[in-house]
Amino acid sequence: LMLQALQNNYTRGLRELAFEVRDGRFVMTVLEAGAVHVLPVGFSAPERLRLDFGGETHLAAATGRFAKDEDGRLCLVLRVSLLETAHARHIKLFLEPGGARMSARFYETPGVAFLQAGLRDALMDLGKNPVVAQLTEKLDPDYVDFRLRAVFEPELKFELSD
Repeated sequence: LMLQALQNNYTRGLRELAFEVRDGRFVMTVLEAGAVHVLPVGFSAPERLRLDFGGETHLAAATGRFAKDEDGRLCLVLRVSLLETAHARHIKLFLEPGGARMSARFYETPGVAFLQAGLRDALMDLGKNPVVAQLTEKLDPDYVDFRLRAVFEPELKFELSD
């Protein structure tokens, strides 16, 4: 998302995730509106790939590992690193009790803390202007934090199908 914002090249949103083993390799397929991304995931070493976002090609690497979250739940942790930039997308996948649903937490680096620091610095500089200072006084920092996390760290629930 950070890279998309910097380059003004946005995706149209996640539609489906699929997982399979192809030729002995774990593969995640991401279906977006108008695009399909096939990501081989390495568990012992990163799997290199090229991703195309709206005509822009990026060299990437995907890794995966199983871990437990802060609540002790088993999760699959995936990391997709854009190798030519400082950006990485992290995904934690959880199988929900009963096995018919899955949830996912997405976050990236640089992420919300980086955005918050940049926003704070920008508002301090702009806040020297009396009109901007009046507007920023009305901002609720908790709401701004909530909105940033909703966009950059979404939590989604999926229905599982064959």
